[in-house]
Amino acid sequence: MPRGRRHRAERRAGRRGDPAGPRGGADNFTFRVQGIGDFGHGDDAGTFDVAVLDNVLEHLDDQPDALERIASCLRPGGVAYILVPNRWWPIEAHYSLPFLAWLPLPLATRYLRWSGRGSDYTDASYAPSYLRLRRLLARRPELDARFTVPGDVSLAEGGGSRLYSLGVSALRRFPPLWAISKAFLVVAVKKRD
Repeated sequence: MPRGRRHRAERRAGRRGDPAGPRGGADNFTFRVQGIGDFGHGDDAGTFDVAVLDNVLEHLDDQPDALERIASCLRPGGVAYILVPNRWWPIEAHYSLPFLAWLPLPLATRYLRWSGRGSDYTDASYAPSYLRLRRLLARRPELDARFTVPGDVSLAEGGGSRLYSLGVSALRRFPPLWAISKAFLVVAVKKRD
């Protein structure tokens, strides 16, 4: 992990057949927050129904390992929800600075310092492009991964605006536009054996 920071990933899951409570009840739900390197192997392998990475992937320098761990912790039929900003969106998602993510890391860090909005861009510098995220997902053949848009756009941040609705409509009609989307929402289902 960059600069000795320990990044946290959120994992939410309901285990099947958990003796702790009735099926589908609150007692049958486990919520854990832990470092991404702490799960996906051993006792966690194949035990979770849902994994959520909500604006986490862009903070992880070893994204292939993170996706391998997510795939490993899911049971067959389990679902991973991955929301991550697009590297090539003109306004950087964390600092709202134009073209910050487009710059080489040393220049991006200088720009960030100059703006007064931060001191080091390393932590947020791993946002993938559309093609990179597709390649990362293709390396996980056990996952059926699809780029998707919110079913009810009014629930998304900014989803009530006409421009947002038009963008979602364009993505539904012309999937190649994902390459210039502000962010990516991926739903990945672990294939059954």
